[in-house]
Amino acid sequence: MHKNGGLMLPKWRVKPNESTKEAAKREFQEETGLYGYQMGDEIGILRDRYRRKKITFFWFKNPSSKHSEIHDEAIVWIDVIKALPLMKHAGEKKFIEKYVLEK
Repeated sequence: MHKNGGLMLPKWRVKPNESTKEAAKREFQEETGLYGYQMGDEIGILRDRYRRKKITFFWFKNPSSKHSEIHDEAIVWIDVIKALPLMKHAGEKKFIEKYVLEK
């Protein structure tokens, strides 16, 4: 959850000598506290024209549990359909509609 309210998709920065996929794995673990997950294929790329960057999203599946070692009220697990009206950024909402719900 964003500090100013509303939901946002998790994002990360790629470190030097790190692939986009490696960065996604590292940040997923750091931000959720989840281990034992499976990383899937790339979902798609969201282009942020305002900040002149592109954001690559990947599928993650946690076969064991949705419980995290991190207890942070900013991290929430919510059904994607319920999340849509709560999304802070219209671009992220459109991304979910196009790449997640249409699959």
